[in-house]
Amino acid sequence: MSGILWWLTMSLGVWLVLFLLDNLLDLPSAIRFPLAAGGGLFLLAGFVRKVAVPALGGVNAERTAMALEQVQRVEDNLLINACQLETQELAPGEQMFASRTLDRSSTVLSSLPVSEFWKRGVLMTWGLATAGLAILWIAYSLIFPRQVVNALARYILPLGDIPPAGSISLVVHPSADIVINEGADLGVSAMVDLHGQAPGPDSMPYIVWAEGQRPVDPVRRAGETAPMQVRDTPGQYDYTFRSVQRSFSFRVLAADTYSRHVLVTVVPKPGIMASVFRIQPPAYTALPLREGAGPPAPVSGLPLSTLEVRMAFDQPLASVMWSGSRTNVAFVREGNLWTTDAGIIHTGPYTITTRSVRNGLPAIVATGEVQLETDHAPEVGFVADNLNLFVAPGTVLSLAVRASDDFGMHTLVVICRSGGGLTGAADQRPIKEWRYAGPPGNPGPVRESFSLTVDPRTFVPGETYLLEALSTDFRPDSEPGKSKPVVIRVKAIADLTVPEGDVLANAMNLLKQTIAEQKRANELADNLRTHREEAIGNQRVGAHGDSMKKQQENARSIGRKTRAELLKFPAEARSFSDRLSVLVEHEMGLALQQIAGIGGLPTPELPERLDRIIDRQTYILNELIALLGTVSNARVNKDPARENNRGKEVVLPPALRDDTAASLADDLGAFERAQKQIIKANQSLLDKQPEDLTRDEKEEIAGALAREEAEWAKFLEEKLTDWARLPLQDFGDGSVAQQLNEVIQDVDKAAAALYEKKIEMAVPLEQSGLEKAEALVQNLEKWLSNTPDHVKWSMEEPANQADIPMAELPAELEDIVGELLDQETEMEPDIEDVSSSWLDSMDKGAGWDAADGPISSMSAKGVTGNLLPNQQEIGGRSGEGRSGKSHGQMVQDSAEGKGGRETPTRLSPSPFEPGHVQDSSTMDSGGATGGGKLSGFGEAGLRGPTPPPPPEKMARIAGSQAQIRQQAEALALKLRKYKLPSGDVEASVTAMRNVEEAARSQDGLRVRRSYHTAIDALQEARKDIRAEVGLHRERALLPESAVREIMMGLQDGMPKGYEELVADYFRRMAGDTR
Repeated sequence: MSGILWWLTMSLGVWLVLFLLDNLLDLPSAIRFPLAAGGGLFLLAGFVRKVAVPALGGVNAERTAMALEQVQRVEDNLLINACQLETQELAPGEQMFASRTLDRSSTVLSSLPVSEFWKRGVLMTWGLATAGLAILWIAYSLIFPRQVVNALARYILPLGDIPPAGSISLVVHPSADIVINEGADLGVSAMVDLHGQAPGPDSMPYIVWAEGQRPVDPVRRAGETAPMQVRDTPGQYDYTFRSVQRSFSFRVLAADTYSRHVLVTVVPKPGIMASVFRIQPPAYTALPLREGAGPPAPVSGLPLSTLEVRMAFDQPLASVMWSGSRTNVAFVREGNLWTTDAGIIHTGPYTITTRSVRNGLPAIVATGEVQLETDHAPEVGFVADNLNLFVAPGTVLSLAVRASDDFGMHTLVVICRSGGGLTGAADQRPIKEWRYAGPPGNPGPVRESFSLTVDPRTFVPGETYLLEALSTDFRPDSEPGKSKPVVIRVKAIADLTVPEGDVLANAMNLLKQTIAEQKRANELADNLRTHREEAIGNQRVGAHGDSMKKQQENARSIGRKTRAELLKFPAEARSFSDRLSVLVEHEMGLALQQIAGIGGLPTPELPERLDRIIDRQTYILNELIALLGTVSNARVNKDPARENNRGKEVVLPPALRDDTAASLADDLGAFERAQKQIIKANQSLLDKQPEDLTRDEKEEIAGALAREEAEWAKFLEEKLTDWARLPLQDFGDGSVAQQLNEVIQDVDKAAAALYEKKIEMAVPLEQSGLEKAEALVQNLEKWLSNTPDHVKWSMEEPANQADIPMAELPAELEDIVGELLDQETEMEPDIEDVSSSWLDSMDKGAGWDAADGPISSMSAKGVTGNLLPNQQEIGGRSGEGRSGKSHGQMVQDSAEGKGGRETPTRLSPSPFEPGHVQDSSTMDSGGATGGGKLSGFGEAGLRGPTPPPPPEKMARIAGSQAQIRQQAEALALKLRKYKLPSGDVEASVTAMRNVEEAARSQDGLRVRRSYHTAIDALQEARKDIRAEVGLHRERALLPESAVREIMMGLQDGMPKGYEELVADYFRRMAGDTR
């Protein structure tokens, strides 16, 4: 027991001294290690000697006896002998001696005090020493627990980097050695606990670091030093090592303590050996795939582009990740390459993150930016100096739109908005639309022109309308580009006036009264339609009809007075009076006829009759308003100087004369197409049986046709006025005005015939007007066709053959031969005219553009032209023309061969004639016909292939059309290249595709419709291109000196001191213009 107490006392005492020494002196590792080793050995030796050995050795009787003998001074070894005797076997003689010895030892032992065995003094001394030291340890641990734990840790690991416990507590993160990637940032944070002390300069933590693998000594001079930054939390500090490139170690020092040293090992991050961006723009742009430098370079592309990233690295990797602003995409390994597809959808930064096979650490190897390229909406605007128009009803506006796009336009639409003033719109409707083939479409810039008539049916007088041009491209989610609006303010009826003192002032007032009366007539009809059921129930339909008739007669009466007033001034108002006559005498007459029988109509027929009456009255009212605006414009815009210069010849510039002729030619082409439509409508009426149409339907159709004829009469009269002003240029121009006037008279008569006869169509008059128009076009076009033949004639056979006189022929025949048109004419063999027995004899001018037809001519006034002849037989008299099926009299004495069709051998009714034709042609003469004059010898027998069956014809049409379409597409590309309008050409391409589809599907009706659509679009394109070429020609005619002077003026700017004077000059000019 005394050994244990000794060992405890020594242990507690020695380690208490060692702990206190370390707490007070901050013993370094070199001292702590031997002290810890010595203290440990001392404890171990003392324990072995004082505790282990005695405990292991045990307690026996002999040792006890010897100890007692020694302590109590027992003589004669009495106690040890007694122990020996007790354990041995004795002889009987020895028993007496042993008994006596044992008795004496018992007597001695019983006389000894028990307390002498415990050594109370020794135990008390060591016990008190142990207890005292234990009390000191308890007090030490309770008062300085951090120091106790810190000293224990420092002695347990004497060579470890364990900082001493100071007056403050310091917790640092990271607290252990770490491994980071090259270039990564490392943040170090420290939490300082002052334990109630006031903060001072010494309590501010400092971080000390040094490169390399060696530990940093806990002193500031051991390496680079920097104070840590205070954070928002009290006692919290941090410091960041930016973009660490090399390994280093650091520790944090604060007051009288410091942190353990932390070794930061930097491993190289994966290096990029190669990287490529492959960008595929969206399909609608038709742009090719492009490649560029890959990460970390920035990448840009259009939205919805496909982005492929290809990368190669210098070390094995476990994974590679693309992280965009809103997407994370993993790379896929393909051999030595890592690839991924990441669409370009959002703008923002991107990062490439890798994980190494060696250490598994994530590393950002590249960062960059994804930038979205902008696909701008098409730029579109009206080509006009003034976007605020104040116009009268009936005005025809010539407008142009210019548009462009960075990749290509899809559509260009002009819309009209009305009903919402300048800030909104109750409705919108398209005015004109152009569609461009694509993608990618037409990038432009393109300039498209169109005409807009301020029709009172659409543009209500006194209202404001906005025209906007919208253009879209082929991007799926694109917003249309919008132009600045053209504001159209339509003059109210009260604003339509003539200059003071004008000869037509009284007529204007009467015309306004006519409009007012017509409005009342319209209101009565509309009122009856609204309250129809009530009127039927009260049997008041007849009375309402009488009121409507009376009011319509009042309007007609004042209209007649207006016309009579206009007729007083035929020079100024002839065209106005003619137009008013159509409305008053014919349209109002038809309205009165419809109103007259309304009272006796069966109830089921009343709604339809009212609708027709109101439609006709609405038409009359709108036309009266348009006429009022036309008169006002004509008189307000009248140039007083013209009266003084009347009779003087005004010489127009050549460009203007040519443009005027071209414009008239195009307009007359449109008139020709309209007349053909009217003829077709008349023919459809004639084909119907009497029971197929009611009387109202017949009147409605006839009235519509009459309106169309009246509109064309008005149009042609305006053209006549333009051409009457032109000076006499040549024989062609000299006859234009006269021929145009004849056309006007014929069309006027056709309209009158339709109005008066109603169902008896005035077909002969319309046909006459059509033929003269063709003759006029021929003269303007110098007797050559400007369009391929696309008319199929099918004439009703005459009842009796007319007796046609044989006109006297000139001494020399005139002819104009052009190159065969190799365009739509290739289709014409499949759309042949039907042969007829019509025969005529015509004067000079017949044949306009050498067009074919079913009427044979006896005048020999035709020209060869540039059209391929039809396959049907034609007769008459003629000079040499193109080869084809014909019979009759050859009136020319020589032939040189002008090409055409190869004709088969056939029988013809031509008789033999005396005479000889000098034939110098080297072309194949075709089959023999018999009859006529001698011109050499031909081959005998029938020649040429048989006509193909209809399916093969249709297939041939499709093949021919495909070639023509390719030519049109090439033309559209050239127009784009030269910045000329191409919308109508591209529209014709679409129509040509429809022709191909219809031909393959055996749809003959669709072939015909699409064919005419293509022709019309091409003619519109020619008109627009001519206008553009005229503009370019005017600019090209400017002298070089004038161009140089204009450019120098623009570059020099305004002379100093003259700014206000020049500004005032332009302000005055602007005021005069308004």
